[in-house]
Amino acid sequence: RKKLTDALEWHLEHGDDAVEALERAERNGIESETLASAPNIGFGIAWIWSDFSELSSTRSGGFGPSAITPEAVVALAEIRGYNKKERAILWHCVYRMDSVWLTWANKEKPNG
Repeated sequence: RKKLTDALEWHLEHGDDAVEALERAERNGIESETLASAPNIGFGIAWIWSDFSELSSTRSGGFGPSAITPEAVVALAEIRGYNKKERAILWHCVYRMDSVWLTWANKEKPNG
């Protein structure tokens, strides 16, 4: 599961625009050490990445970054029809990824 948190940290550091630009450069034959350093999460756990991205959009507004709620994870797992083991894996991974995201978000926001 460390692959997911590593990939999230890399993505947060480089951002969507940088990733798109780097991928475009590689398609045009320009090699990129930055893109080459991106962790590959692999097909087997890509569903967790996708679910985390969707769950991130459910964060409530307010004073500062908020965590993904357990209720949101349970609701998504039910919609997806995940079994007990898949739900446990999803919750564990989302909890760890959310911790990384919250640390990043709190670091990026200016105080006051």
